[in-house]
Order: sequence, then structure tokens, then C-alpha cells
Amino acid sequence: MRIYFNPSAWNRPFDDWSDEKVRKEAKVVIQLLEQNEAIIIASEFAMAMIKGIKNGVKYKHVFSLIREYSDELVEEKEEQLKLAERLQRACNLSKLEDSIHIILACFGNADYFATTDDEIIKKRGYIERYLGEKGYKLKVVNPLDLGGEMR
Repeated sequence: MRIYFNPSAWNRPFDDWSDEKVRKEAKVVIQLLEQNEAIIIASEFAMAMIKGIKNGVKYKHVFSLIREYSDELVEEKEEQLKLAERLQRACNLSKLEDSIHIILACFGNADYFATTDDEIIKKRGYIERYLGEKGYKLKVVNPLDLGGEMR
């Protein structure tokens, strides 16, 4: 199993655990990373986005988590940006950054795109259908969806 973690998923263990959904997602992300049963994929683009975390302590923790647990790092290429722009338009995603991560997951041959981003989760059917038409078999999931798969 190959999983690309969106920055929202990498951040989740360091978010406020007072919300039950956040706490559950954080625990599953930690479980997925520590079980070492999947190939974890990150990207240079995700690393660049992580640098935007304003809380210095959180930044260090997230950066360390990515460095310690990612098995592969996908590089950005110009062709991926064009595909991401098409994906954004086709699926009506509000942020190009989200589309870039999804395309990078495809280029990293990920089976799953793990995210806690509600917009992406709500539009996953459109995203998966669009990608399928392009020959990609990526499943967009919340980390909670993967929790049972790893047992």
C-alpha cells in the first residue's frame, strides 16, 4: 500500500486534540506512520508548504515527522502543474495547491491520497472519476478510512 500524505494529514498529530474528529484523525495518522506497513510518500511541494507554518515548534515537529516517516519524495515537474490546473478546473477545487498535491500523489504511484481537508473529501468522487479517465487509480481518503485497512 502506497499513501501520499497531504500537508493537512502531516499536520494533524500537532493540531488541537480537543475536537474529537481531530483527535481520532491524529491517532490514525500516527498509527499509519508507526505501523510501517505502507510506503509513505511526501513531496518537495509539501515540504515547501510546511515551511509556511507560523508556529515554530509545530513546524519543527511536522518537518521532523515527514523526514522520519516518508519513504519517498516526489519532485515537482512542469507537466504536473498543467495537469493540476486541469484537475482544479474540472473538479472545481478552490486551491491549486490541493490539485498539485493530488497530481503529485499520482506521479508517486500512490494508491491513496490521505487528507483531512473537507473540500477534497467532499469532492473525492469527482476527483477519482477525473483521474480514472486519465489512467490513474488514486483513492482520496480521510486517514480514518485507512485506519481499518492497516489492521
